[in-house]
Amino acid sequence: MERWERWNSHELVADDYELKSLVQDWEGLTLVFLGRKTEVTLVYREQLLSFRSCDEGDRWKTVDTALADHGKHFFRGWLAYKVSESDYASWFSRETFGSTTTDEILHLAFVTANDIIDVLSLREPTVTISCIS
Repeated sequence: MERWERWNSHELVADDYELKSLVQDWEGLTLVFLGRKTEVTLVYREQLLSFRSCDEGDRWKTVDTALADHGKHFFRGWLAYKVSESDYASWFSRETFGSTTTDEILHLAFVTANDIIDVLSLREPTVTISCIS
């Protein structure tokens, strides 16, 4: 069973975020989230394995399970979550015939009121925070 916990990158702050942009190109994956006070940019340049993006309304089972485990305010005001015992990471490992094991994979989920973006990688992203004036 998946375990969700808040990912506490030292730069992240509590805010109400929305996805501003998601760009995948030859340089990697860049996610930009806009909050009321801050803009967060996450960049995966190396070791990006896979990502998926869904409307939060299409992930009700996942949301329901996480809220049942952590309380109804678990997703409120926070952006990033680390997923352990990840079904997505297990799927990826099976697809690679185990050449990448689930123990190697970092699964981070970025949750807003309208989107859930899951990213599988071998390293943490670079995080940049900009204050909005």
